[in-house]
Amino acid sequence: MRTISCQSRGRAGFTLIELILALAIMTMIVGSLGILASAVQDGSEYSNGYSTAALYGRVVSQRIRDTVSQSHASNGFPSCLVVGETEGGWRFPDSLVVWSPEGAAANPDGSPLVSELVIFTTNPANPHELWELTSRSNMNATPATSDEFAWQSLLASLKGDSASDVVILADQLRTATVTGATTPGFATLRPCLRFERRVLPSEAEWNGFLANTIAWDNLAWAQTIHGASTGMRQVWVRYEMQLIPAVEAGAEAPDDLPPIPFFGSATRTYLLNRP
Repeated sequence: MRTISCQSRGRAGFTLIELILALAIMTMIVGSLGILASAVQDGSEYSNGYSTAALYGRVVSQRIRDTVSQSHASNGFPSCLVVGETEGGWRFPDSLVVWSPEGAAANPDGSPLVSELVIFTTNPANPHELWELTSRSNMNATPATSDEFAWQSLLASLKGDSASDVVILADQLRTATVTGATTPGFATLRPCLRFERRVLPSEAEWNGFLANTIAWDNLAWAQTIHGASTGMRQVWVRYEMQLIPAVEAGAEAPDDLPPIPFFGSATRTYLLNRP
């Protein structure tokens, strides 16, 4: 009896539907890999920008602390001064002036010269930039500490003076728009930067003592330390700033990224002499 064996023939290739499905799956895989690679690249760029901004913040904080702690002070000028602008009832204290002579102060018991100032402020043409400004060749006297308008004018002239030396400490300051500003020349795009200064005894108290309305022993001495002819005075500076991570080297800092806040303080303690 003959046995007949049947063998099925192998398939020669894919059907059209199988090819279409395979191409669709490959397209999805390639697209997913592209999205993943883009996300990894964006994450790496943001991480690098965050690290750079954090480094800027630490360097700026240390620079401010060192400058204030090593500054010169006298009865008439307590080490440093905060200068700001006012618009619509709001004050923007975004400039810090520090008496920091390169050598001995020209008037150690009086007020500084412009050449002895170190100014932490911002670029009026680009408020993303934080400056350290000096004008070592300017031997003019400085205004009274109570005349803020004169200080505003002085800082504006120094910012526009080609003889001023400028060091860009950071170029990633976050900015915000001031709405409803009406003062001519007021910069409506302001940096997220703020300085605050407190003095013990305060300048108002000191002026009261000079006017014989407050007794020497009743002044708010730092740590209550004072004697018959000298007392301990403390100047405290607090600063706040927000930096934006740049997405790529040299790019202007976009304001829609999550900011990095920095807070810090610096102190200067010295003896106040009784006149």
